[in-house]
Parts: sequence; structure tokens; C-alpha cells
Amino acid sequence: MSDQEATPEEGGEPVAPGEEETRDRVRQFYQGQTVINHFYQRVRAGTVGVSGEGADWSRRRSGPLTEAEITGSRDRYVPPPCYVEAAELLTEGRVRVLALVEPGRSQRRSGKRSGAINLLLTVAGTLVDLSPGYTLEELAARDYRKGYGYLLCGWAADGQDPEVTDFHVRALEKRLQEAEAHLVITGAAHTMPPVRQVTWGQPPPDRILRAYGLTGAPLEAAAQAITAEHIVADVVALARALARGERLDTALDGLEAVARRRVGDWFEQGPNQKQIFEMTAAVFTANLPERTFERLHGRLAAITDSQPHPPEGDAEAAPMPETRRRRVSGDSLLVVERGTDATGIPERRLTFRTYGYRGHVVSELWDRHGARVWEPVAEWLDDIVVEPDVGLRVEIAQGLALLAAEDFPYVHDTFLRPWAGASRGWTGQVVAANTLSWMCLNEGLPAHALRTAIRWSRSKNENVRTTSALAFSGEIAVRFPAEAVRRLWYLVQADDRTSGSARQALVLLFETLTTATGNALAVLDWLDRRVRTESRVGEAARPLLRTVLMVLSARDSDLGTPVAALQLRRRPDSADVLGRLWAALLVNRPYRRTSISTLHETLSCFDERDAGETEVVKALMAALARALPVRECPLLARDFRTYVMTRDLPRHRLEVFLSLLHLFFGSETDPPSHPPRGEL
Repeated sequence: MSDQEATPEEGGEPVAPGEEETRDRVRQFYQGQTVINHFYQRVRAGTVGVSGEGADWSRRRSGPLTEAEITGSRDRYVPPPCYVEAAELLTEGRVRVLALVEPGRSQRRSGKRSGAINLLLTVAGTLVDLSPGYTLEELAARDYRKGYGYLLCGWAADGQDPEVTDFHVRALEKRLQEAEAHLVITGAAHTMPPVRQVTWGQPPPDRILRAYGLTGAPLEAAAQAITAEHIVADVVALARALARGERLDTALDGLEAVARRRVGDWFEQGPNQKQIFEMTAAVFTANLPERTFERLHGRLAAITDSQPHPPEGDAEAAPMPETRRRRVSGDSLLVVERGTDATGIPERRLTFRTYGYRGHVVSELWDRHGARVWEPVAEWLDDIVVEPDVGLRVEIAQGLALLAAEDFPYVHDTFLRPWAGASRGWTGQVVAANTLSWMCLNEGLPAHALRTAIRWSRSKNENVRTTSALAFSGEIAVRFPAEAVRRLWYLVQADDRTSGSARQALVLLFETLTTATGNALAVLDWLDRRVRTESRVGEAARPLLRTVLMVLSARDSDLGTPVAALQLRRRPDSADVLGRLWAALLVNRPYRRTSISTLHETLSCFDERDAGETEVVKALMAALARALPVRECPLLARDFRTYVMTRDLPRHRLEVFLSLLHLFFGSETDPPSHPPRGEL
């Protein structure tokens, strides 16, 4: 089925909550996104099992590549032998579209992205990431800039007829030829269109080690320890660890290949049915309190007609503490971490000894076991997904994302599609959307996540469209912000039944991009363009203005700080667009007082004693003054002055605000010679 089609999805009855309830429900999804943000910050430097080449790399995967990302790709880059062939194809002008492919069906971290960036730099000065949400037809129809290099990582085939595919490939090559541009696509061989392909390989490990400064005996010892099972990411991680001064045995122990081998060894020992289901339960409940794991595992055991613990009164049965010790003893893949809950009470959490174990356990379970394991697990997950525990929803979503790397159609058809349609209520929708977010952190899956969210946005089922709105305010938005804003705005305008959720999701998108990346200009620029091109007036214009007001009024979930202030602090160049958006609200009387309030709260976050922050505030006020019609400036100055005079402000803060009004909006706002009544 084409991603362009809008088809009904199975699911429950349409959900139409009020505005407050909608806001609370959307916040439930954001709790899961917050976990992903913290997780990414913790593992982005190359932790086992996570896609990502280095701590300085952007999570964004669409738009112009940053200088930092290009520099990071070139730093210590060691090309594989096939690099020469690929470079010749591009530099000699024989091909305009080149695919770098894995020889098998997997999407390993083999350095294809770094290779593609270095290849494009030989023929282009400016590089642009393209969204994997593009279909081949859309790629052939879009415009390309002269001399640019375009990168499309993890692209998945459209599933179109060969004749149609060939037609689009020829059209794509023609457009690139006319623009004198180049496109490099990466992915697994079976997902590539019929363009010139180069099978990607690994560079010699000793060259990677030398690139990190290893020589002599340390180099020789490390090179001998590397085997065929070590992927490029393993070798790079080893080189970095040794360059930091770690011991060879310690550095080797943390590699993904070791985790894969240890998990394989555990399964080779022939675990019994109870152990298999216990390990499967851990995949979807890791990092939760041990007692929560035991309760949920007990429900899975009941489905499989096994018992998690011997019945009471059995004299020969091991007591509960022994069961717990057995679970984490010896060569077990699990471990108990001691910590405290949100209230400070000590608790034990069951988790995997190494994060990478979790994904490899999923691979082994999928490869070794069929319906006998996965049918009861599917029933169990469908049962427990309705629980209100936020942590459980996050872990189920993460487990499903790992399973999607093995068989995405199974995960989509069994869990995501029905849950997106509210077959398990709102919690199921939240988990479905969070699963797409987790998929974006696994190499080879972002394209599936993005295309699924796009397809859901076109569904006839309003619950599915709402789930799509949630997904587009999460990690998909961090990776593909422009696509996310377009889709959410489409949902805002599509119909009244989903516009409320989509509008709240757009607000959440502003917060997500600001807190996760420090750059939400994609949202602000989009709204600014809509405001400037809006031809409707009066009531017809209110949906757009209300959306702008909701975005500018958004507050950070953790700190309660206006998100606009965080955006300004991290990106001072957003002052111009924020000034224009506030001006659009302030000239509309129904929104004037609320807009003044949000502006005042945003300005109050800045410290007037900090020269840098003072300049940011001045830039915002100057942008606002430029954007306002001349006749509105004294009116705004009067209303803003009245507002701040009624606030319980310290004298110096009041004088700062009045001085700003005087500086940018005229003499009628001179500071008072004495404190206003009720002040100080």
C-alpha cells in the first residue's frame, strides 16, 4: 500500500476530550519524550546499541548540515577500500545518484553516513540532509540547487512497480544533471532504487587505530584483538577508549560485539520456558522497580500457563529471595540497581547489565522463537499497555522499537496500528507514538517511523490522526522538524475533531525542539509565514492567532519557564521572528492583554545585570517595535505600562521595564518619579 493513501485503521471509538483534558493527555506523551531526551544525552557519545556517531553530532536529519557535523565527519576519517570507486563515480561525473549499501538486509553502523558526507564534499561545497520520508516520485519532482550535495540516509523502498520506479529514477537523474547536483543514498541493498550502487565495506582496523594516535605495541595488541564480528562503530569506540588511556581488556569489554556474543552464549545454554518468558518480560519492563517486574511477569506467566514462583506450602520450593538471586546471579544478563523513587524511598530496579544486551536479546528471541513465544507476549502487552504507569509505557515503547528492527510489519500490524486507533484507549495511543520516537534512535528505522506517522496523518480515523499528531511532536520532530511542522499544521486545519490535539501537539513541538536541540525556529518561521500570508480577518483568522498565542505562552514542563525565553537565550537570532509574532497578536484586541502578559513573563526571565541577556531583550523589543504599525506603538506602550505598574515588582525591575518602553516606544512611557501605589 502506498504511503500516499488514506485508509481507515482499526481502533476504538473516537475520543473527543475538552481542551484541558487534551492538554493533559498530550503532556502524557511528552513525559515519554523527556525520557528519550535524557536517554540521548546519556548515550549519544556511542553507547552500545544506539545509532549515533559522536557526542557533537546533531540529532537533526533534515536540512543543511552544520559545520560541526561536517567537521566531525572529516575528523580522523578512514575510508574503506570501496571509497575510491565511489569517489571516482562522483568526481568523474558518471553518476549523479549513488547508493551506498550494506551487503545484507541489516542496517549496521558501518560508517555509511560519514562516508557519504566525505564523498559529497569532493563534489559540493554545501550539503543538505533530505528526509527519508520522501518517496521516489517526490525525490524526482523536487528542486535541487546548483552545485549542492544531497544526503539521504536510511531510505526505504516505496514498493512501486518496477516500470514506475525506473521512470522516477530517470526523472531524478535528469533533474540532478540539470542542477549539477549530486545525491548519495544509504541503506540496505534491498531497499535501494535501481541506481548505481557501491557495496560498503569496513576500513582496515589498524588504520582506524592509527588515526587515534595508537602506535607500537598498543596498536599491535588492539589490532590482534579485533575480529570479523567487530563493526566499524566497535573499532572506533575501542580506538577512542584506548586514546583516553583505558586498558585494552576494559575497552574490549564495553564493545557491542561482546554484548552480542554474551547474549548469544546465554541462549546457547538452552534456557527453559520460564527463563525465556522471564527474559522476554524484561525486554518490555527493564528499568522498572523489581516488584513491578515481578507483578507484570506474573501476568505473562498466567497467560502461558506457567507459574512465576512455586506455590505456597511447597516444602521443596525455593523462597522468593532465592528466585530473585537466581535471576541476577552468575552469567545472567540482568542486574538489580539500587536507587530511590521520586519520594526518596529506596527501591530496587531490574535492568540489563549493559544497555546493548536488550537489543541483542530481542534479536535472539525473534530468530529462535516463533508464535509459541510471541503470541502470548502480544496478548500480554495488549493487556498491560493500559496501565497508568508512565515508566511502563516508556519501556514498552522502547522494547517494541527494538522489535521493529527485526520485523517492522509485525510490530506495526500487531501493536501500533490498532493502538494508534485507540483500541486500548489513550495510553495505547501514547505508546504507539512513543514507539515511533524510539525507532528514530535505531539505524534503519527513522524512515519507517516518519512514513508511518505521515500515513497516520491521512487516515480516516480521527484517533489515528491524533496519534500522528503526538508522534510529530516527539523525536520525529527532532529529526525532521520541517516535515513535522507541515504535518501538524495540516492536522490543525484538517477538521475540528483533531485540530485541538494537533494544536496542542504543535505547542509541544515548540517545547520539544527548544529543550532537546535549542532550536525551534522551524516552528516560529512556519507560523510567521502563515501570519504574513494570512488573508482572512476577524473570526476566520482566530485559529491561526490562537495557535500563535498558545505557542508563545508555552512553559517548560520541568522548570515552568516560558519556552520562548529558553529559545531566545539559546538562539538570540530568533528575536526577529518572535517580535513579529508578538506584534501580530498585540494588534488584535481580543489577544492583547494575554499577549502582554506572556511578553512580560518572557522578559522577566532575563537578568538585567547580565550584559548578554540585556542585549537579547533589547533585540526582541526592537524587533517588536519594527513590526508594529506606527499608530500601535503608543497604544502598546500605554497598555504595557499599565500592566507592569499593577504588578508586584521590585523597584529596579519596574524601572527596567519602563525604560525599555521609553527606549523603543516613545517619551510617554517615562519612568515615574515615585513608586506607584501599592509598590515597595
